[in-house]
Amino acid sequence: MLSELTAVLPTGVAEPTENPFLRVYRFVEKWRRLWEQEGGEAYLSLYATDFQGGGRDLTAWRLHKLKVNALNRNRRIALTPTRILFEGNRVRLDLLQAYQSSRLQDWGLKELELREQQARYQIVKENWKALSRPEYEQLRQEQSLEEWAVPEALDLKALPSF
Repeated sequence: MLSELTAVLPTGVAEPTENPFLRVYRFVEKWRRLWEQEGGEAYLSLYATDFQGGGRDLTAWRLHKLKVNALNRNRRIALTPTRILFEGNRVRLDLLQAYQSSRLQDWGLKELELREQQARYQIVKENWKALSRPEYEQLRQEQSLEEWAVPEALDLKALPSF
């Protein structure tokens, strides 16, 4: 369903009147897809120059991610949004994440902070909290897109998990 939905949605530079939830959805899906498929420069270009995450600045994060992504092939990443908060030109997201690769499988809560500049989002902050699989499954069942306070114009039930 995701590929069908993505194919139907308009692409390109966002118009100022475009639904902000849909713009965030598109950005996170692009980030997830690039991380899953290649994990290299295109993926890392989505991070802001002043990025902070896991106790690392962008330079340290970049080196870490290039090394980790080179070791972990055949990545599959599933994201389920649980919270989104718009604050001016920033967006804070909580996402349940299931990660599987050739070497690792884990579950957890990913926190992203995005900043919008010149109609383009970048990741300025990223945090991770590991969960056991039962904790992940329980939270996934408890959380749903229906709980998001969103404009009626956007039917979030029609959007799949990332």
